[in-house]
Amino acid sequence: MAAPVPIDGIYTDVNILEKLTSTQYSDLAELTGDAVSRYGLGKVKQERVPGMTALQNHLTLMILGQPGAGKTTFLKRIAMECLQGTLRTDKIPVFIPLKEFSDLQPSMTLPQYVQSKWQGQLQTADLLRAGHALVLLDGLDEVAEVHFTRIRDGIDQFTADFSLCPVVLTCRIAAQKYTFPRFTEVEMANFTKEQTITFATKWFEAKKLPEKIEPFKNKMEDQAIAELATSPLLLTLLCMLFEERPNFEGDRAELYRKAFEVLLEKWDGTRGHGRPNPYKGLGVDEKQNLLGEIAYQRFVQNEYLFPQKSLEAQIQEFFAMRPGLAEEGKKLDPEVVLNSIESQHGLLVKRSSEYYSFSHLTFQEYLAARQIQSDPNLWEQVERYIPDRRWREVLLLTVTIGKPDYAIKTMKSYIDAMVSNDAGIQQFLVWCLRKAEAARGGYKPPALRFFYFALARDRDLDRALDLDRDLALDRALALDRALDLALARALALDRDLDL
Repeated sequence: MAAPVPIDGIYTDVNILEKLTSTQYSDLAELTGDAVSRYGLGKVKQERVPGMTALQNHLTLMILGQPGAGKTTFLKRIAMECLQGTLRTDKIPVFIPLKEFSDLQPSMTLPQYVQSKWQGQLQTADLLRAGHALVLLDGLDEVAEVHFTRIRDGIDQFTADFSLCPVVLTCRIAAQKYTFPRFTEVEMANFTKEQTITFATKWFEAKKLPEKIEPFKNKMEDQAIAELATSPLLLTLLCMLFEERPNFEGDRAELYRKAFEVLLEKWDGTRGHGRPNPYKGLGVDEKQNLLGEIAYQRFVQNEYLFPQKSLEAQIQEFFAMRPGLAEEGKKLDPEVVLNSIESQHGLLVKRSSEYYSFSHLTFQEYLAARQIQSDPNLWEQVERYIPDRRWREVLLLTVTIGKPDYAIKTMKSYIDAMVSNDAGIQQFLVWCLRKAEAARGGYKPPALRFFYFALARDRDLDRALDLDRDLALDRALALDRALDLALARALALDRDLDL
């Protein structure tokens, strides 16, 4: 962002899951419902608890969450409400970024660091012992490996010495290396649709752009975009983009690319967190290639949820098949790679104790399309999926990623071959051609053919409806709207042909 947005202006209350999703023993049917579909992924099947309620219910709380889930913002909000006297009025808050504490003060204990934050103006030990402080420890996953044992032991010692003092600790899921015996572990829940709308409304009001609120709400009816908006980080990205481009249509691939790039490369960089890479050869490009292969191969297999063991085997094979990574692959622990991708980027997430998926099905579709576009030979495998509605979004994305000519020509050739032996379809197409040839008005023939194609299709659909006389007017109005839509599409196509 070019300028900061005040937290008071946009903060949206968060929810907590009191059972970690990654530890639940759920089978495939329980995770997806009646059928495997994009609408079954990521749905929470347990009660959400307001974040502030969870804070009141537990003395020591460890909040786990995906990158960009809002953990840091939540802690800062707690501190602000304490200072303003609207929450825990008997407590003095202290917000401690654990990376800062571990890097800059290697000789300090945690109580000493708290005293330094209060600039020696308070009797720190007495306040901590009496439980009058609220200690907010942010980002355990950001602590460097060399400091981790010291910080872990320091937190354990702190909670033992000051057992009445409430402590909240945050960490990314999959980066958790230690279970603290005195902490209750909970998980940040994704935003609901209502929270998404609340956040966006506050955002555009804070930016003095209230006219964008309703159009943005309308965009949230698009399931693929709404999926991304459940992440506070990606919702912020969507709001920023919407300020400049109020229509995401036509820019889907670019939108998904930016969202993917934020999680893969930019989020940690903007926050100054250089995290260790468990395998030297697995840079950003190779991570993209690995995720692309996973996305494409699993889509071909009609899989949205992947058993952990088979995913680890696929990672092992990825390393083995690349000369530059083969040596690394010999000492590979694929579970470490999975944990790294989840904790650092949040692109693959653990949905239960045995299953992973992409954090958003949109990412799987985008990466599958990117994989196809990068390797024209894959079209020989993909051609047979052209009539499959499940592949619709993937195939549309391939047209807008890279060079679209080959994708369009391949799809057209397949469809031409598919309908060439269907006498009914051929007769219909000839009718469209003749109507276009007989029309006047100077429109381009392809635009006219499309007009009559859309018109006849909508009429056939209308005839197929079982309408009684009382609905005759509704039918006429619907047909009129279909005519207007078909003409508008034809005119748009006509203009495009002039470009």
